[in-house]
Amino acid sequence: KNYGDVRSSDGYAGGITAENEGIISGCSVENKGTATTTIYSLGVEEIGAISAVNTGTVENSRANGDVTLRGDAIRFGGIVGLNQGTVQNTELTDMPKIVGTKSNLTVGGAVGENQKTVSSIEAKNLAFENLSGYMYLGGIVGINGDTGDKSAVVTNSSYTGTITEKSSAAGNCYGGIAGINYATLEDDHIGEIHM
Repeated sequence: KNYGDVRSSDGYAGGITAENEGIISGCSVENKGTATTTIYSLGVEEIGAISAVNTGTVENSRANGDVTLRGDAIRFGGIVGLNQGTVQNTELTDMPKIVGTKSNLTVGGAVGENQKTVSSIEAKNLAFENLSGYMYLGGIVGINGDTGDKSAVVTNSSYTGTITEKSSAAGNCYGGIAGINYATLEDDHIGEIHM
């Protein structure tokens, strides 16, 4: 478990590791008492509560309680900012607060941008509220795949919760599973969603 702040003035930051090429299992990032745990980075495009970039495996790992992701990234993930490996087998009940300095953000309850495999993620009563400055937001992933690579998959995952934006926000793409999908969404489920 990590209860402390992580700061990088020029590079990746994650609550457990900045970049993961191995296996992260059963880890959490939490606040202690009434304090907020802040993951802060500058100079890179991805940030995640567990890891900014994953090329390995992250499973059964999450942010709990009062956690904030802060910085000039454009891809924010409740678990991983950019996934090029596997994120799997996790129940999410708390979404970190997003404080970004840029606009047109990509945000996912589990993964900001998925380029490989997200499997068996259960987001329960996950709240994204009073959003502003977002381009793509998904209850599980912000972006799945891209126009040149259709191999990404989000499978056997579910979302229930709330997605609301500030009254002045417009032109954004919100989805219960993905903000935008270029590849495969398979056997996913929306229980209840308020938008």
